[in-house]
Amino acid sequence: DDLLQRCAPNRDEDALVCSRCASGYWQWKGHCTECTSSAGILPVVLVLLGFVGMLIATYYVCNSPVTRDASSLLATSVSFGMMLTAVQSLSMLGQISVSWYSPWSEIMNVMKLVTFDVEVLQLECLADGVSTISRYFVRVIVPIFTVVLYLALYLGSKLALRNGSTPWAWPKTVNSAAQVWQAL
Repeated sequence: DDLLQRCAPNRDEDALVCSRCASGYWQWKGHCTECTSSAGILPVVLVLLGFVGMLIATYYVCNSPVTRDASSLLATSVSFGMMLTAVQSLSMLGQISVSWYSPWSEIMNVMKLVTFDVEVLQLECLADGVSTISRYFVRVIVPIFTVVLYLALYLGSKLALRNGSTPWAWPKTVNSAAQVWQAL
């Protein structure tokens, strides 16, 4: 009977070439790991809210009087790029199969979000049958989603004009979207 088993442990035998994990498991570093209690909609919502907050902050930082000057913007962009590279390099240590102790294990999990490792959100635990193509699609759609989200924020600021707030300017919105697109 064991000879008939085609897939690695905890893999879905009905999936094409065992490409997805069985129900109740998620893919982590090439292996199917049991879903934990931290899997849920709350981490996904928090990541999305943090992403929207980062986009709004980018709009104001990229278009502030200090960074409006080309040399200041260049220095800010280079500094941010160097910081992001350092954080991503540090997160590569998390790829090593070492048992990290607290608080380093939590820090390494947060670093995975900076490297756009969406697997840390355990999306497969939220919806059964998440395929490899779906995980790839999520990674590819992020830059397009960013531009659409900037457009929605721009239109939302126009609607907020009725409340007396200052709406976003179209050139500044395009500038911010391009800065984020460049980073992605």
